Amino acid sequence: HANGIRVVAWYLPGFDNLNRDLERSMAAINFRTASGQRFDGFALDIEARIVTPVAKRNARMLELSRKIRAKAGRRYPLGAITPPWFYEWGGPFPYAGLAPLYDAFLPMIYFSGRTTSAHGARVHTSRNIEEIRQGTGSNKTPIHAIGGIADELNQKESGAFVRTALRRKAIGVSLYDY
Repeated sequence: HANGIRVVAWYLPGFDNLNRDLERSMAAINFRTASGQRFDGFALDIEARIVTPVAKRNARMLELSRKIRAKAGRRYPLGAITPPWFYEWGGPFPYAGLAPLYDAFLPMIYFSGRTTSAHGARVHTSRNIEEIRQGTGSNKTPIHAIGGIADELNQKESGAFVRTALRRKAIGVSLYDY
């Protein structure tokens, strides 16, 4: 915060114990440092496939998301970290059900592990953003694209990722170091 950086907490729920998942999510949302600092938002990392079948997993995901939104309040920034298009979810992903509960979607595009070209970065980025927009039924769905591992990319690949995300009206992009 002292350097003008907003900090977003995240949590990876299993959906096998919703009470635990809600408790941990709210612990992050309600966390305060000794000096009163807090997270500026919270994102639910939706990728666990412990619960089967997929209809049960989706129902639990939506239930947890509704509970988090209700407890956090309408004004607290929430993000849904969603799996990439190539991830084997096991059935349809409930983008439309999540859309009214989250302020933004953060797709784990992770093209860096699937391609080694600028063309591949463009294809993966476009496909992930399009899947969310089709799933939510809105071209205005706020999306922050997560590209993958920065230190595995060259300038052309990272540039193609950023340019494609911005052309597709993403509100932001990020990469991470491994």
